[in-house]
Amino acid sequence: MKARGQRRKSLKTLQRKMARFGTLTVDEEIERELLEREELAQQLVLLDQDSRRLNRQADRAESTASFAGRNSRQSGISFESTTSN
Repeated sequence: MKARGQRRKSLKTLQRKMARFGTLTVDEEIERELLEREELAQQLVLLDQDSRRLNRQADRAESTASFAGRNSRQSGISFESTTSN
């Protein structure tokens, strides 16, 4: 994550220079484009990691709920009302 912080800092510096002078050198423009691509790639990696983590959590929750449902039916426990009319 240290690299990401440095990348963001460099992008901010280039953005301030662009705002102040209205232009960047060719080398600065190339650097800016590279930094932006790297930042987008990092964001995609983080989103993919989050998505995978959430899918694993959902799978575990589904598995736990399914297991609890099977066990309650096997033991005769009912979650329905036990009162009769």
